[in-house]
Amino acid sequence: MKKITALVIALIMALTLGTTALATSVTEGGEDAAGTSAAHVVALKKSLKLTDTTTGIALYAPEISFQYTLNAEALTADELGYNTKSGDAGDLNKDYMTNGKSIEEAGIKVRDGLTETGAPAVSIAAPAILSFSSTDVLPAEMNTGNEGDNLIVKMLGINISAGTVPGIYRFRITESLAEGSKSREEAGVTHNENYAQVRYLDVYVTYDEADQLEVSNAVLFRYENGSATKTEGWTSANDPEMYETVDVTVKKTITGNLADKNHEFPFSFNVTDPATGSLYSYKDDDAEIIAGAAFGTQVNEAYLSSVLGLENGSTFTIYGLPKNAAVKSTVTVSEKNDTPDTYTYETRNFDADQAKGSGFDASTSLSAVVTEADVNTDRTDLEFINTLEDISPTGVVMRVAPYALILFAGIALILVSRKRKAAEAEEE
Repeated sequence: MKKITALVIALIMALTLGTTALATSVTEGGEDAAGTSAAHVVALKKSLKLTDTTTGIALYAPEISFQYTLNAEALTADELGYNTKSGDAGDLNKDYMTNGKSIEEAGIKVRDGLTETGAPAVSIAAPAILSFSSTDVLPAEMNTGNEGDNLIVKMLGINISAGTVPGIYRFRITESLAEGSKSREEAGVTHNENYAQVRYLDVYVTYDEADQLEVSNAVLFRYENGSATKTEGWTSANDPEMYETVDVTVKKTITGNLADKNHEFPFSFNVTDPATGSLYSYKDDDAEIIAGAAFGTQVNEAYLSSVLGLENGSTFTIYGLPKNAAVKSTVTVSEKNDTPDTYTYETRNFDADQAKGSGFDASTSLSAVVTEADVNTDRTDLEFINTLEDISPTGVVMRVAPYALILFAGIALILVSRKRKAAEAEEE
């Protein structure tokens, strides 16, 4: 019986430690050996919103890392006074009211968790960094484009243990880019004007029914412009980082009375890496989406068995090119003439379009380049036009002339014969 009891106790301790390490929610445990409640864990969340001009395709996060620092310096008097008065604006007032009184009216002092003796022990799970990369994928079925969707959320645990003095303790948490991280400009990541780098954590240390100190509550909030709002880390609707992407579509047009409009001209393309570290997708001529392509890799370069072929009116699309990266993506598209005929050619909507010209034969390929810097809309349509005009065969007049002369002679004979008959009739 003793062995079974010891095993159960060991299992409970292992689960408690495991819950603390996972740090995905606020947890409450029983008393530990020190006579205080087990550690609470609050989830610190960071979200990245991925968007594209097309829904229903997989999207890949760029490389960027965020560092979280707890109480780098003592709080100011203003910070300690945020939302302690009943007249303050914000969504926290109802959380702070007790019997209709604010914290200040109740005579409670909000204490600085960094400097106060007896404060609870608070720590952010090491290494206190949340990182995103191309391994973080928003699946196609989750790319709906609806408000509030398209989020990839990462979490860190804030571990809290009760101190030795009851009270309300406030801690400051500051977000910054981690050392060695790409900048937002490099990663193509943006945020709106309401973004705030600072959150505050209020920890309530009180006595339980057994007169043991416990962490009875914890509130994570943001404060700006005279208003405080509860928040789950940095996942407030005003705060997500945003990675916006655009699409490029290449269309094939074949014209001319002698042109074979059903022939699939071989294409290849390449997209340079704009340093985001992300991936992109593309839809080939079979309308199949090839997901997770790497920047800088030529697609169908050799025009071999896996050729990307386009006939008249058909297209392929490149999805997920970063819209806001400081260094823009460059898309190079090439076409090969694998027919025995010599077509004229033309491109449209590229940076420097190929003007209509001749000489596109089986020994040449045609390339055109577009950079996102010259894209004014969220969707760019590029076009390759090949033309093989009808011609008038030489010698047609010579082959027809003898028959025409015979016809004219016959008509003349008929007319002469009719006149002669008319004249004879008059003489009679």
